[in-house]
Amino acid sequence: SIVLLAKAHLLSFYVNCGFTVNRPSPIVHGQELWYELERKLVRTLPLPTESWFCKTETFKKSYPEVKPHLDAHKDWVKHLRAKGHCITSGYRVDSQGKPGGGGLMFLSAKSYEGALDVV
Repeated sequence: SIVLLAKAHLLSFYVNCGFTVNRPSPIVHGQELWYELERKLVRTLPLPTESWFCKTETFKKSYPEVKPHLDAHKDWVKHLRAKGHCITSGYRVDSQGKPGGGGLMFLSAKSYEGALDVV
């Protein structure tokens, strides 16, 4: 994990970057209170017993119709990462490079069946 200290006026910036506020820091420097923040690092490589698997989706509905479901998907991926899964996802893009054509997900698992169990 990454641990850092920040002043109160920067807390929302760091929280938006994925940090969690742990506590007011016991370290004193100057007049203002400092806060301890932490961001857990996610696993980015498969274990030696795992392989990469890829899943793609093509959106059947327009991007604005699909967008509300994407927030739930992002939360799901975040939850899996927090549990130790090696997983990432993103948008497929159209011929002009704009997101909305579908989705692409990479995840590691010990077997094809194990990958299917995750998705």
